Amino acid sequence: LTIGEVARFRLAVQIAEGSSPAFVVTDALPAGMQFLDDGSAQFAFVSNGAGIASSTLTCANDSGVAADDISLPTASVDCALTASGGPFGDGVDPVFSLGDLTNSDTDPDNEYVVIEFNAVLLNVSLNQDNRAPMPINNFGVSINAAAPVVSNDVPLTVVEPNLTVAKDVASISAQIDAGGTVNYQVVLTNTGSAPAYDLQLTDTLPAVLSLTAGSASAAFTGGASGFTDNNPSGVGNLVDVTIGVIPVGDSVTISYSATILAAITPAQAVDNTATATWTSLSGTDANERDGSGLINNYRSSDPAQFTSDTISVAKSILATSEADTLEGDPRPLAIGEVLRYRLAVAIPEGTNPALTLTDQLALGVIEPIFDTTTQISTLNMSGFTSSAYGAGLEAASSAPVSLHD
Repeated sequence: LTIGEVARFRLAVQIAEGSSPAFVVTDALPAGMQFLDDGSAQFAFVSNGAGIASSTLTCANDSGVAADDISLPTASVDCALTASGGPFGDGVDPVFSLGDLTNSDTDPDNEYVVIEFNAVLLNVSLNQDNRAPMPINNFGVSINAAAPVVSNDVPLTVVEPNLTVAKDVASISAQIDAGGTVNYQVVLTNTGSAPAYDLQLTDTLPAVLSLTAGSASAAFTGGASGFTDNNPSGVGNLVDVTIGVIPVGDSVTISYSATILAAITPAQAVDNTATATWTSLSGTDANERDGSGLINNYRSSDPAQFTSDTISVAKSILATSEADTLEGDPRPLAIGEVLRYRLAVAIPEGTNPALTLTDQLALGVIEPIFDTTTQISTLNMSGFTSSAYGAGLEAASSAPVSLHD
């Protein structure tokens, strides 16, 4: 049984021919289960002769044999029966009093009293997957207030769904900067012992990403089914999808994509977490276990991360005033020789806050010359802006700009 599941129990009692005064059946419900006092309890008399009669209850006899607890069709167990012993809570035993019974069927066949009732497995801390010790159910029959005769034990096993959540960056643009695309996938696998129902996966993407509207999709294995995108327009950068059911051992892969925005900075670690919740029963049921917290612990999460491209720099000697010192490593220099250095900086698309270039020259050996030959130019930087140098630096994409001032 899973949490919130309703079980219908059948109690079959072979009754002796003759009188059975004060015929009482008491079911010993285990802790963690509750009798449903909702009018669903019913009984039947089974005989193929003169029949069984009760001093307090009226029920037409069913012809046939109920030699075990499944021989009589449930549809034939159709006489209303009220239980005493309430109010019924966790583990409270229902008591069924059938009055004084008279079995007038004197043929060689057996006659039976069959009782059916419903009980629910409660959402309580005692009920956990593979609960130990295993709960046991049986019932006792007392005639004329004598010590009860106890039935066979019916062992019950508690089963629960359990989902693992594995989120990954499935693929990403070659250049991990503004304008790039990141594709996520989340694999949900039911490693439990019961189906998982009404699964909801949510993932709020960080501000440096823009969720691609309508990109969420699902791929199923086995009997997993039922995909709904609850936020197809991507409002709030929120992925919100539901899955109807994932049977034991099956899985679903949810995929979605996002665009990297201009707010991204170099070498920024971008991480976010996908969270899944699920329930033990399909639909809304007050007795189910869900992911709302405390005992309702059907919740699991997994993060994924990527790191944006970083700035790369390269320094080289572009030219020298002395042709005779061009060869060699390290470069030979003459006193008074003038070197022209090039500092090349590859800047990722996005936001590069407080970008500063610092060249550490050899103190006492090389003296910098700041004049009109100190210039900057940009390459492949359409849309480049600078908060410090404004239009002057922005114009460097078309021609070198002097920085000596």
